[in-house]
Formats: sequence, C-alpha cells, structure tokens
Amino acid sequence: NYGYVFNKFYGVKYKGVELSQFAVNQNPYKLDLIQGNIINYKDANKYDLILCLDILEHLKENELEKALENIQYLGNTYLFSIPFIGDPNLEADSTHQIKQSKEWWIERLNKYFNIKDAPETWIFHNQLLIGTKK
Repeated sequence: NYGYVFNKFYGVKYKGVELSQFAVNQNPYKLDLIQGNIINYKDANKYDLILCLDILEHLKENELEKALENIQYLGNTYLFSIPFIGDPNLEADSTHQIKQSKEWWIERLNKYFNIKDAPETWIFHNQLLIGTKK
C-alpha cells in the first residue's frame, strides 16, 4: 500500500478513502482509512499529495467530472495511476469502466490539473501522470 510507505518511511500523514467496506475492514497497516465514494466525498482538510491509484478507470464516464472536481478541491499535488489503452492491465480487470487512451485521459485531467508524465525512472511510469492544481 502506497499510503503505508509514505506514512512509515516519510512520515506523511495518510488518509484513505475506499469505496469497499471490505477493503476498509481489511486494513493490515491500521492506516486512517474510511469508507466513502470519491464522487461525493467531502473533507474540510487540504492535503499536500493526493494519490489516485487504481480509481478513476473504475468510474463511469458520466461520474468522472464530479470525481475530478472533488479530487481537485482536496489538494495541491496529485499522482494518478491509470491503465491506458495498450496496457494489458486495462483488460485484466473486468471492473474497469473507462477504457481510453493516454491522450484522452490527459485531456480530461488537464481541465482541473496541470498534467505531466512521471519520470521514466519511476516504476510503472507508463501508467503514471503527475498533476498540480490549476
């Protein structure tokens, strides 16, 4: 879990929002993890880093804009992990709803964030995008 790594090794305060109550209950690292839906999640706090890992592709296209509005409100810097067309991980999970190209995703994300590619030295860089708040 990325939240665990950031918390344990870098001292970053972590709060996770998870749609599945089962996943919240199976929280082996005892992180601050709550059950919620990013489409309508509200939090008065602002965070330095928002991790959107294996989330957005599970939404329906008509839910994406609301989710991005909520995500933008929560922080300043964002890391998105999204399998794009051509990535075998996209078809490996039957719960993926949005199956689009990297260019399509960048266009959508750029409405809310300044998006750039992750450095090539990062593991899984081919499915990572970095954003800063506009």
